[in-house]
Amino acid sequence: MSDQYKTIDFSPLFQHKVLTRVYGVPDFDSIKTLEDELKANASSVQTELGGGQFGHLGLVVSPTQYANASQVPYDRPAQPVLEIPQGTAQHEVARLRHDYVQAHVQFREVCDLEKQLLSQLTQAIDGLYIRALRNQHTGTIKQTIPQVFTWLYTKYGQVKQEALVKKAQSIREITYDIQDPMVVLWNEIDDLTRLAEAANNPYTPRQILEFGETALLKCSDFEGDMKKWYSKPLDEQTWANFKLFCDTAREAIIKVRGTHQRLTEYQSANLTVSKVLEAVETLDHKLNSTIALYQEGFTPPPQLQSANSSTGSSSSMTSEPSTLIMMELLQLMRDMRQDRSRQTEIGGNRPGNRRDRKNISKYCWSHGACTHAGSDCQRKKIGHQDAASFTSQMKGSTAFVKEAQAKGYF
Repeated sequence: MSDQYKTIDFSPLFQHKVLTRVYGVPDFDSIKTLEDELKANASSVQTELGGGQFGHLGLVVSPTQYANASQVPYDRPAQPVLEIPQGTAQHEVARLRHDYVQAHVQFREVCDLEKQLLSQLTQAIDGLYIRALRNQHTGTIKQTIPQVFTWLYTKYGQVKQEALVKKAQSIREITYDIQDPMVVLWNEIDDLTRLAEAANNPYTPRQILEFGETALLKCSDFEGDMKKWYSKPLDEQTWANFKLFCDTAREAIIKVRGTHQRLTEYQSANLTVSKVLEAVETLDHKLNSTIALYQEGFTPPPQLQSANSSTGSSSSMTSEPSTLIMMELLQLMRDMRQDRSRQTEIGGNRPGNRRDRKNISKYCWSHGACTHAGSDCQRKKIGHQDAASFTSQMKGSTAFVKEAQAKGYF
């Protein structure tokens, strides 16, 4: 019966026909790249095991990691054994034989897929660095793929605690944007959990969940949904359930608002706050500039002195930085009022309306040319890069970058 089975070539189904080659000693990043590519390949082969949603992902990740993706465990089939008790009726014998053949085929398919995935992995790494995994008599690797990756991370992928702390902090600073697919946030948190494992300081399931909750608690769109989430029984508040819950909630929000993503009252308020913060930053910049000028012996321009004398004020008043600062503040308030009037005339604060920025001297990955650098950003988007700059934008926002270049900021 088993001789009727023919080996299946799964490679045509793989998203990555050849894995990214690792040159020299593997490190955390190169190992993780291989793991991600193998996960994609395993997931591309459909199966009903593990709920059917993630293919054979369970061949590449541990049961704990798989539980973060699916509520249904990946139950790898064991090698079947045909047992027919003496005296069994013929029709029952036929059924037992049929079930055995089906189970045997499934078992062989999983084994063949695992061998092909493992072969991809070993071909991507110089044999010198995985020699310890091979049996010295047979030359084969008997460990499962998750066990191989655990060994690789332990041997070559050690991560310093500082790197883990920095990554965790960047996740805590994420401000989720409803227009971004949820999977972008999930991948960031999943990457953090793998980094924690490599640093020998794995997070508990509760800690992993809290990273996701923190990101969405800062997103006003999910306020009502988060209340529903926290009302669920504690045993239902798992990472897998949370991702499914939020995916469903986001789909509902998108469906209600449509493709133009009409702003909520909270978002409109946030835009106003952002404008105020921008004005404050601009004023602070001008304050420092004004003080510096007076320290260098600055003399007020004639037009300012004449304007002051026409009001009957003493000329000495214009020589004080506080007077100029107050005038700057009044001008900023006028600008904000005019900007608000323009928004009202064209229909309010809709996402499609591009607002002018007074100060675009610095670059932020999340917001483009603006008043602050990326490292000082208070509303970092997913994937934010603190080190991004005008000359090295790292695929960040291009908002007002051309205008900044035209003004000579870079």
